[in-house]
Amino acid sequence: MLQKYNRLVIAFATAAVALGALAANDYATLSERADRAYRHSEWASASALYDLMLEQQPAATRVYGRSIVANALLSDSTAQINLLARAIDNHIPFDSIFASVERESFSNGHPEAYERFLTNCREAYPWMSRSIDGTLLKFYTFRRTGDQMIAYAQRMLDGAPSNVSFLRSLADGYMLTADYTRGIATYLHILSLDPDNYHALLTLGNWYALHTAPASASTSPASPSSSLASHSASPSENRANARLYLTRAYALRPTPYVARILRAL
Repeated sequence: MLQKYNRLVIAFATAAVALGALAANDYATLSERADRAYRHSEWASASALYDLMLEQQPAATRVYGRSIVANALLSDSTAQINLLARAIDNHIPFDSIFASVERESFSNGHPEAYERFLTNCREAYPWMSRSIDGTLLKFYTFRRTGDQMIAYAQRMLDGAPSNVSFLRSLADGYMLTADYTRGIATYLHILSLDPDNYHALLTLGNWYALHTAPASASTSPASPSSSLASHSASPSENRANARLYLTRAYALRPTPYVARILRAL
C-alpha cells in the first residue's frame, strides 16, 4: 500500500513538473513571437500576444511597458488605461510602469507613445495629475517643446512657486518661444532665489553678450531680436551685464568657452 502511495506521489510530481515545463515553453514561445511582432511594428499582434503573456505572468513590468506602447501606437486609450489598472492590481507601482513605457517608447523611436500614455492617464486618474504633470514637464523639457514647457511649468509652480527646477523649465520655455522679456525676467527671479545658479548666470551672460552691438547693426539670424522694448539698454549697458553674469558663472565653473567670451567683451 505504501509503495502504491509513493508511486502516486511520484507520478503527480512528475506530471506537475511536466506541466510547468510546458507552460514555461509556451510562455517563452509567446515572448519570442510578441517581441518579433513588436520589432516589426505589428502593434495589434504584439498587443494580443503580450496580453496572453500577462495572463500567465501578471506582474511582468516590461511586458506592461511594451503592451502599453503598442496600444498607444494603435491609439487605443482604453487598453492603455486598463493595462495600468491591471498592473496596479498586481501590486506594480505606477511609477515603475511609467518608467517602463518611457524606456520602451524611446528605445523603439516612438516617444509620442509615452506622451499619449501620460496624457491619457492624467484624464483617467485625476489623483495622479500632479505627479503626471511633473513627468510631462520633464518629457517636454527633454524634447525642448517650448509651449508645453511653459504650460506644465506653470502648473507645477502653482503648488511650488519657488521651485528653481520648475522656474528653469519656464524660463527656457519662454526663450524657446521667443518670449525673451518673460524669459529674462524669470532667470533674474531664479537668481534672486539661487544667486549661484550656473544655468541662469550663463544664459543671461550669453544673452547680453549677443546684444552688445548697436541697435542699428544687422542682427545674426541665430541671435534674438535686438529691438525688444524691454531690452532696449545701450550696448555698453548690455556689455556690462554680460561681464557681470559671465564673470560670476566663470567663478563657479571656469571653462574656455566663458573665458573666450569675457576676453571679447
